[in-house]
Formats: sequence, structure tokens, C-alpha cells
Amino acid sequence: MEHYQSSKDLTIEERRQHTRYTIPTAAICTFLKGTFPGKNCFQGFIHDISLGGASLEIKDESLLINDGYLQYTNVEISCRLHTAEGVHKITLPGIVRWYKKTTKKGKQFVLLGIQFLNVDQRTRETLGNYLAQGARDQTLMWNLWDTISHQP
Repeated sequence: MEHYQSSKDLTIEERRQHTRYTIPTAAICTFLKGTFPGKNCFQGFIHDISLGGASLEIKDESLLINDGYLQYTNVEISCRLHTAEGVHKITLPGIVRWYKKTTKKGKQFVLLGIQFLNVDQRTRETLGNYLAQGARDQTLMWNLWDTISHQP
């Protein structure tokens, strides 16, 4: 289990098979191992995502999530993806590969590295379409930025 104590320790060997996209998305993370006192779902925010996994930040205000729950825990990430065809609600099963606890403005967060496992074909296609759309949007934004920044 890769567990990072601080951002200074955050040197990760690149082993990803799929391109990651920074397309901000709200999500619900459900832990499938053990039980938390009164809670096993946490609201979160996907920092980046690919066909193979995601980096997900969740709020842990009550400090319910301890290290024993995080190591190789199976999770499900539920989110709504906005595409040209409409809004698609998907659930992505996965496993926690790494985590990092952080504090922002006095609030506790956990950054999770999730590897997706056993994603069904329909969900995989929906996610692939969403990522392709996001890649086009990012390219469009950078092209616009290049055009604007080179004007006299």
C-alpha cells in the first residue's frame, strides 16, 4: 500500500495504462469493507479520471476514516456524467491503491487513488465518451488560450 505522509513524499512511478483527464466531477464514495460508526458513504470530488481509475478527494470531518479502512479497500464511486447526450449516472467499482490525508482550512480530507475493477461494458463506454468529450473541451480551451495570448 502506498501511503503518503506529505506532499514531499509524493513521488509516484508512472504505471498507468490510460490517459488521465482533469475533468472535475462530484462523486459519492462508498466503502465496501468494514463499517464506519454510522457511515460508509462520503461525498467527494474527482480530481482526475481515466478508463483505469481516478483520484478522488473526500471530506472526513468526523475523522471516521482510519488507515485500517483504507488499505486495499473495495469501493464504489457513483457520479453523474454530463455529456452531449444528457446526464448519465454511473457506478464505478474499484480498489484503493494509495491514499493521502490532508487538512485544508481546518477541515480533514483524504485523497484516494482508485483503480477501477470489473467495470461493465456499458459503463466503460459511457465513461469513454465522457473522457473523449472532456479531452476535446480541454484542447478547445488551450487552443483558445494560445490564440488570445498571442494577440498584440
